[in-house]
Amino acid sequence: DFPVIFANAREGRASTDPAQIGPDLQILFETIKNRIPSPPGQPLAPLQLSVTMIDYDNY
Repeated sequence: DFPVIFANAREGRASTDPAQIGPDLQILFETIKNRIPSPPGQPLAPLQLSVTMIDYDNY
């Protein structure tokens, strides 16, 4: 199962009930935080960085 969130991005409002939209996007962000697991990581490992350049220059 998955949660259904009804949102209006232009107004910055979201809710789990389409008939009564919430005052802000708090329910959306809380649902994302609670339902999506954090990525695995090793805090004590050496820093790794992947640089990606999507810009193009003819000069």
